[in-house]
This record gives sequence, structure tokens and C-alpha cells, in this order.
Amino acid sequence: MDARKEGLPRNPHFAVQVALLFSACGDVFLIWPEAFPYGVAAFTKAQLLYIWAFGLRPLQLGLLLPVVLASLPFYCLLLLHLSPDMVLLLTAYTLALATMLWRGLARGGSARWGAQLFTISDTVLACNTFIQPLPHARLVVMATYYAAQFLISLSAFQSPRLKTN
Repeated sequence: MDARKEGLPRNPHFAVQVALLFSACGDVFLIWPEAFPYGVAAFTKAQLLYIWAFGLRPLQLGLLLPVVLASLPFYCLLLLHLSPDMVLLLTAYTLALATMLWRGLARGGSARWGAQLFTISDTVLACNTFIQPLPHARLVVMATYYAAQFLISLSAFQSPRLKTN
């Protein structure tokens, strides 16, 4: 789907800027435990905007299998530790995050590294929050999260790498 044919401008700069705004809102919501669902919703919107910014070309379907093989076992483990009211919310977020990872890997450059770091950050955060406390988790989460945001932001100013394989 070409966004321009649909009447939607594909402006990665704008999409990344709005994604950063949703991420900032998510950060604020996560301060208060009762606002956690709003934080997850804000981050889900940010992931969807990153997907839009990364685009669907090159498609690179071969990258989808490793993303699924890495995401699915962790998600199944996470499900064992979630309360029923969190399952739908975190399922939607996990799908958005995995798709963002796939599209970031396909785009290459700083998008690739940013997508990987964002996924690492959220994996450590989920593990620490729902499965088992981890030593230095906050430091790992914040370092990888801010590096990811920087690299994804940088990717909006880079041309996507055209790959044929």
C-alpha cells in the first residue's frame, strides 16, 4: 500500500515526531501504576507510527520469521504472569512492537538498531515488571530506551536502504 495513493502523505519526519510525543505521554503515564493501561496505549500508538515511518518497502518477509521466533516464546511466558485484564492490552502492544521490529530491521541503518534496542528495553521492562525483578533493570531499560529513541529519530533523516534479498 502506497500511502500517497491513499491520499495520506508518507512523511517519516512527522510520524517520528508524533511517535516521540506519544512515547513521552507513555513515560508520564507509567509513573503511576493505575495509569499503566494508558501508558501502554500511548506506546502502542508510538509503535504504529514508527511502523508507518519505516514503511513497508522493502518488504523483507524473510525477517519476519526470526522476529516471530524470538517474540512468541517470550510472549507465551509473559502470558503466564499477566492478570486477565492485561492480556488484550499487552497482546496488542506485543504485536505492534514485533511489527515495528520487523519493519526497523527491514529498513536498515539506524532504524534497525533503534528497533532492536527498543525491543530489548521493553523485554527487560516486561520481565522485570511481570515475571521476576532483575538486577539493574531500570538502568538497562532506560539506557536502551533512550538510545532506541535517538536512533529511530535519526532514521527519519536517512534514506531507506534498498535491498533486493
